[in-house]
Amino acid sequence: MGKRHVVLQVMAAATLLGCAHAGHDGPGVKAHQVECTTGSCTINIYVVNCNPGGVAKLAVLPAALAVDRETTLHWKIETSGYRFANNGIDFKADGAEFPPQAHGGPNQYVVRDKYTIRGRTFKYDINVQLRDGTACGSFDPTIRNN
Repeated sequence: MGKRHVVLQVMAAATLLGCAHAGHDGPGVKAHQVECTTGSCTINIYVVNCNPGGVAKLAVLPAALAVDRETTLHWKIETSGYRFANNGIDFKADGAEFPPQAHGGPNQYVVRDKYTIRGRTFKYDINVQLRDGTACGSFDPTIRNN
């Protein structure tokens, strides 16, 4: 898939997601937080630039997610040629709140938000790699338990 095709995918996804945005993160900073109220939500990942040894450039939709109940979270890499590393979704703290579930294949990762800790925002890393195993670096979005 060419770089132009990836950019078009990201632009289309961002346009579609625009109707669901809410909230902000302090003065002048818009978080584009999306509310997940169904008990199951999907986070789409588009690899913009693989940066081995550095920070990957990913478009994550939504990059900030808020949940209001116990929720199954599904991450899916939409860009062909990439897969999750073994630690594909890695919560930086309180990992017990987000136990991993079975993988749905090399480009899917599933985690359960147990929703036992409320009123906090949790940072996590997304770790992707090329299909040959070359690590692309990581990216760190957030999930908020309301």
